[in-house]
This record gives sequence, C-alpha cells and structure tokens, in this order.
Amino acid sequence: MHNKVLNKKICLLAEEYMRNHMKLDSSHDINHVYRVLFMAMDIVQSEVADAEIVYLAAVLHDVGRRYESEQNRSHAAIGADMAYEFLINSKYDRRRALWISECIRSHRQSDNVEPTTIEGKILFDADKLDFTGTMGISRALMSIGKMNMPLYCIMDKSTCAGGHFLEYYDSVLSRVSEKMYTDRAKEIAHMRKEIADVFVCELKNEINQCYKVEQTIERLFI
Repeated sequence: MHNKVLNKKICLLAEEYMRNHMKLDSSHDINHVYRVLFMAMDIVQSEVADAEIVYLAAVLHDVGRRYESEQNRSHAAIGADMAYEFLINSKYDRRRALWISECIRSHRQSDNVEPTTIEGKILFDADKLDFTGTMGISRALMSIGKMNMPLYCIMDKSTCAGGHFLEYYDSVLSRVSEKMYTDRAKEIAHMRKEIADVFVCELKNEINQCYKVEQTIERLFI
C-alpha cells in the first residue's frame, strides 16, 4: 500500500534542516526547493507512490550543493548521505531513510544515476520541470550572468568561447521535456515549452532587428 499522508513532525524538521544547509545561490535557492516540492506533490497525485517519501526527498534534494566544492563530488551524492544521516538521527525508519537517500542520489541527470523507484522518478521530473518554461529561462539567465556568458553571439565571436544563452536554450533547455519519466511531468513540460519557445523566438527577432540597422549604418560611412 502506498502512503498518501504526511508525518507533519518529520516534514517540518526536514524543512528546518534544509534551510540551515542551503547554499546562497539565486538559481538554486529555497524558492527552487519549494517549487520542486510543489511540483513533486502535484505529480504524486497521478502516480501510485509514497507521498511522504516524495515530500522529504524533494525538501532535502539540494542540501549537499553547499558542500560540493569542498568535498569535490556531486551534490546529489553528498545530499543523499546527509539526508540519510539526518533522518536516522531524527529516529526515522531506516528503510525509508535509505529509500529517500536513493531518490536524492539519482535526481541529478549529469551524474548518470538512473532513478529506480517511482518516487525517485517523480523527484527527477519535478527538479527538471524547474528548468522548463519561463522559469527555466529566468534561472538560466541568472546562472549565465554569474559566469559572464553573453546572451547571444553575432559580432565578436571571441566573447562566445564558453557559449551563450541562445545556444544553451537550443541545445539544453528546449530539450528538457524529452527526459521526463512521468506523464504528468511531460504534460506540464510540454505546455511550458510552448511558452518558452515563443519568448525565445521573439528574443531572436528583436536581436535580428537590431542588427539590420547595422547594415544601414554601414552605408553612411564615407
């Protein structure tokens, strides 16, 4: 039988633990955690899954990000270990703590660790949904700004050695929906992609419009 109720005490303890360990990162902040949590709890309603496992995994999924540099390993692996230790110290059931830990360990796509449970797949999808639509674009723009990456690359190619936003959108963000496991996540991702595509198309049109003026200016030089 799959649990659809939540133990309020452990959920509140997990949220407090998460808040104490979150990295100061505008694209992976507490708001990101809650968006992932809310999307995960949306998806869980359409699946035969344990809601409490999903809830706790979502709340704790990024607690390891703050320690990634000093430990020199994936924040998903760090977070999985931290979550397990926290839950055991909180007198949570050991089997369920391991279940949550494995969900967190497999939520990062670039680690190539496939989620093996429906709860892990729900967390994976909810996390990836935050890279879709206008939210995904907003988060990407915050990240590339911190890395001093340009929005686009037309004139000075030397400024684009590390890539640019439009390239990242076409190669990564526009394809996030292809990696989803659950039908509900695919449905949400598809709707968001349509809106994001319109935004990026208009952005490209505005950029091209600006550079058409350059041709007019060239004719003015003597």
